[in-house]
Amino acid sequence: MIDTLLTALAVVLPEAVPDRESIAGGETVLDWPPECLLAAFGALADSGLPVHLSAITALPADSGTLLLYHLWLDAGLTLRVHCPGNEAPSITPILPAASWYEREAHDMLGIRFVGHPGLKPLLLAAEWTGPPPLARQEKTDA
Repeated sequence: MIDTLLTALAVVLPEAVPDRESIAGGETVLDWPPECLLAAFGALADSGLPVHLSAITALPADSGTLLLYHLWLDAGLTLRVHCPGNEAPSITPILPAASWYEREAHDMLGIRFVGHPGLKPLLLAAEWTGPPPLARQEKTDA
């Protein structure tokens, strides 16, 4: 079944999907541009297969944010997306189950998911006034 997902993704961005023979067991990780993320999840939704989004991992990177979209269908598939700055496209309109993962990343790292229908706090109190707890803070000399 993973072959069907890779075929669906190859329609969106052929150069990002390697030949199946070059993928050795376990987790398949594809580097994916943020501007093609919505098209990728649209293609996965259109594949008709029950794709399971098991997590979105968000990590601060030197030049932006690294998002890992962990999927499962008979095998692991991760879309690795480097977003410059602190914004990423929301996949919630295509995959509603992504809402809580995006809200968590927003709370903890301050990532703004453009197009999210309700990016309200999930883990932090509504009256939280400090910076996101896991966001990289600029160091200043005192």
